[in-house]
Amino acid sequence: MPWTSRLKSPIKLKGGRSVETLADARTVILELPEYQQRRPYWEYTAQLLMAAAQGGKREAIDEAYWQLMRALKADRMLS
Repeated sequence: MPWTSRLKSPIKLKGGRSVETLADARTVILELPEYQQRRPYWEYTAQLLMAAAQGGKREAIDEAYWQLMRALKADRMLS
């Protein structure tokens, strides 16, 4: 079950929410407004998450994690 793969470490978002799995990260992206999802860094994050879920390799999951962190930081979503 690749979408249940755990990220490198939990990510705390503003509002107290925690992102711990690929599925959690996917949910965060899907809950963003469409205009925000279309930003290049979110599109790239989504691509990496899908590749990580399909392949399930630790390296791909870690790459998706770091890109997710960059995207969250860019949009000031980290706590």
